[in-house]
Amino acid sequence: MTIMSKQNSLSYNQTIAAATVTSENIIDLGSTLDGTFDKAWNGIPFLAQVTANIIGATGMNLVLQTSDTEAFTTPVTVATIPFNGVTAGSRAIYRELPYGVTKRYLRAQYTATGGTPTAGTVTAGFTTGNEEIPPA
Repeated sequence: MTIMSKQNSLSYNQTIAAATVTSENIIDLGSTLDGTFDKAWNGIPFLAQVTANIIGATGMNLVLQTSDTEAFTTPVTVATIPFNGVTAGSRAIYRELPYGVTKRYLRAQYTATGGTPTAGTVTAGFTTGNEEIPPA
């Protein structure tokens, strides 16, 4: 079972009804800008999951971005993670926050491929661990 705190989530059943949607929440990684975020957050699992079918698109990517400012005036992309589908239960799993995150704020952008979504929801954030389905 995966446990996710709402405080450490970027999206909680957030509606995806546009080609690009920015997460409803921003995570403040801390106020000490000493370039050690990648060490402090290393090993904390991250999960994004479609919670209701994404209608109108055939694929979707999760783009993790950081910034020095909460307004994300100059966002830096640190990872692009494809979802393994657009139906409820599809996931974009990143084992942990990527190395090189040295900026204070973190957000997600969901970018659709193969059409523009008209409905669907996503939940994303840090977890206590992610269930993995073994290969068949």
